[in-house]
Parts: sequence; C-alpha cells; structure tokens
Amino acid sequence: MEAQSYARDLAITVDAAKTRLAFQGELAQVMGKLREAAGSRLIGATLQEADTPRIALKITEGDIPKAIEDAMEPVSQYVDISVLDQPSFASEQSVIDTHLKDWVIKHPQIMGVYIEETSGTVVFNTTPNTDAASLVRDLQGDGLDGIPVRIYVSEVAIAEDGVNGGVDMQDNTAGGTCTAGFSVRDTSQSTLVTGLLTAQHCWNASGSWSWRSMAGALSSVSYRGGYLGANEDVAWEHASTTATSSFYNSTSTTLTLGDREVRANMPGRYVCHMGAVTDDSCGWVTSASYAPTYSGACGPVTCASTWGYMLGGMHGASSLKCYNGDSGGPFYSTSYNSGIPTAYGLYKGQSTYGVNPADCDWLTFMPIGYYNQHLTIDLRFN
Repeated sequence: MEAQSYARDLAITVDAAKTRLAFQGELAQVMGKLREAAGSRLIGATLQEADTPRIALKITEGDIPKAIEDAMEPVSQYVDISVLDQPSFASEQSVIDTHLKDWVIKHPQIMGVYIEETSGTVVFNTTPNTDAASLVRDLQGDGLDGIPVRIYVSEVAIAEDGVNGGVDMQDNTAGGTCTAGFSVRDTSQSTLVTGLLTAQHCWNASGSWSWRSMAGALSSVSYRGGYLGANEDVAWEHASTTATSSFYNSTSTTLTLGDREVRANMPGRYVCHMGAVTDDSCGWVTSASYAPTYSGACGPVTCASTWGYMLGGMHGASSLKCYNGDSGGPFYSTSYNSGIPTAYGLYKGQSTYGVNPADCDWLTFMPIGYYNQHLTIDLRFN
C-alpha cells in the first residue's frame, strides 16, 4: 500500500516507488551503523529523498573516524558527509533534557520539542497564538545560546483519544474510541493468551470495551495492563477470540506482521499508519527524537526525547492523515525489509483540523521498541 501512496505523493510510477523504497531500506540499516560509529560527534543522520536516495551524515569538526568509513563501505557513493562547526546531537539533547521541565513550567504553550537532524535546529511545537519571537528570546537565555532554534506554531492544539490491529476499539461505557495496534501474546502464561495493543491514554478503567471488525462484528476485550511513562503509551486488551498476527492496513486488506524496526533507523523513512477514523495513509518520519510536553503527555513524568514525529498532509509533501480516534493504531511498512510487514510504532496524538490529508498538521507516535518494557507480552509474528 505504501508503494502506491509513495508513487502518488512523488508523481512517479509504482515500480519506481518500489525500487526506491527497497533501496531506502538498505540505506537505513547502514544509517543506523553510521550513527553508532559517529558516537558523540554525531550532529544528524537522515535519509534524503531523491531520484536516488542518499544518507546525509553530519558530524562535528575533526578527521572522519575509520569506524565511519568502514560502516559506509557497502554504499559509500550514496553517503554525503558534512563536517561542521556546530554542537553535536548529544550536546543539544543534553540541554533539552536538562531544561525541558523548567521550560514547560515557564512556557506552558510548548507542546513538544525535537532536534531537526537535517540542520541541527531545535524545533518547538507550540499552541496557537504563541508569541514566537518572545519565546525564542526566553529560550535562548535558558541554555540554548549558540544553538539554532525554530518555533512552529500549530493552529490547533494537540489532541489525544480517550482499537485485530487497525480496527475500531470502543469504550461502551463512556463512548470513546481508539484504534487497535498489533496483536500480542502474554509470555507469562503457560497457555496461549492473546490480545491487542492500543494506547494507555485511551483506557477508561471503569469502562466496558469491545473491538469492531471491518465486517462490523463486535468482540469483547478485557484490560490486562498498560503503561504511560517517559517513552511509553501502550496498553493491551485480552480478546475474547484469539488475536492473530494480522492487522488491517486498509478497510479491506490485512498484513501479517513479520518484523519490527529500531528507532535509530526511522528518520527519513516513508511509513504508513491505519486509524479507525482516518483509515490508511502514509508519510515521512521527520524525527524519532521528539519530546511531547503538553500536560499529562507522559503521565506524572517528563517525556523522554524518544517519540516519533511526522508532518501531515497540510504541508503538501504527503497524503498523511490524522484525527482523534486513531490513537493506538499501527505504524508499519512493507517496503524496506524484503516485503515483510514490519512494525514501527503506535499512534499517540496529533494536531489536526479534520480527517482529510490537508487537515493533518502533525502527529506523534511511540516507536515499537518500547511496547513491552513494563509488560510481559511479545508481538505476534507470522
């Protein structure tokens, strides 16, 4: 599905889209190794969209380490290295981690922050009617001296939702709706107990929940556990019928999950998500180091800079849709790993006007690597 969407977004043929996406998958694996090889000198590493995709690697001043040369060897002609006189990703991230809680207390209009790896700019998402110039001045005095800063004012404040993967999950008591993510099994049980992932912030402890198949049939589910913390917003529900390893990637078709992707390989990737409200849509991962900061985003703690972030269809680059009710839904790809359906994450929240691509400003998701830090479950694979 993402090949067709990618072809439409870039006005190329589907065959060309498949070829380009497959090559991006190869480059992404190298990119992860390059990030590791750069270590504390890393400024940024992203996949760059082009007729022939490339890796853009930026490091701080000094000789290029041999570890980088070794890591890029298989595809060296597709790697562009820039050696720059600017702070490293780690040093900028340290400033964010140190000051983020105080920034949000002083400036509650901040909804989230990430480092734009293409430029080294620290980008703040803020609520409507923010005085951006004033906010920049305050932030520069709070530890960001000498670091480029950009304020992105969203016209609509972020919203969360409060459901066999990719289908409607309903709170029969309070009337809320979310989306089921991927299927899981309980590893603490001697017999097979399966269920569905969703977002913890959806869960109403006093509610009676069910999930609705694409055919319209309702099945009951029971809450088994969840966690809302620094890098997790995930819960799982035991299904009254055995949950398979498949998930919906459109209103009429399913994929059988076969793998998962690590967070380091996500920036620049073209991935899709399935929402109970918006159905299927796709776009590029802008950052995998986003820190949501709106009230209650990570429960009682400050969010870590580990969340996925994507720009929506209103920016004109993709057909990405987002809306309330999509929370918990699956982010996935079939294009990068030899056609194997691969899990990328679970939907968390968004800033949007409506369900059309032109209405989605941006969204944030939980990378899949954090789904079982506190839960005794495993993803169900084919």
